Amino acid sequence: MYLREARRPGAIAALKTQERQLVPANPEAWERAHEQVRCPTLILWGQNDKLVPLAQAMKLQNAISNSGLVVFPAVGHSPQIEEPARVLTQLLPFLRQVDSR
Repeated sequence: MYLREARRPGAIAALKTQERQLVPANPEAWERAHEQVRCPTLILWGQNDKLVPLAQAMKLQNAISNSGLVVFPAVGHSPQIEEPARVLTQLLPFLRQVDSR
């Protein structure tokens, strides 16, 4: 799926532009800012993510006080694409719980 999209005219240039926007100018400040998140947060992560390691998910969970972490075994960087049904089994109950508050 990604390869097909990457072959479209202008796709690689657009991806490079997007990636530049995702990399924070000050990574340490960016990570410290996670400690300011106060809303309920559900972190969904693929155990086999090759782009962002699972250790980063654990750092997020530790930094965000009201968070939960769900790790999907045998899933890579995009659980919502690779295993949408499994994601929904975690996401929908979380949203219902948040909505009932």
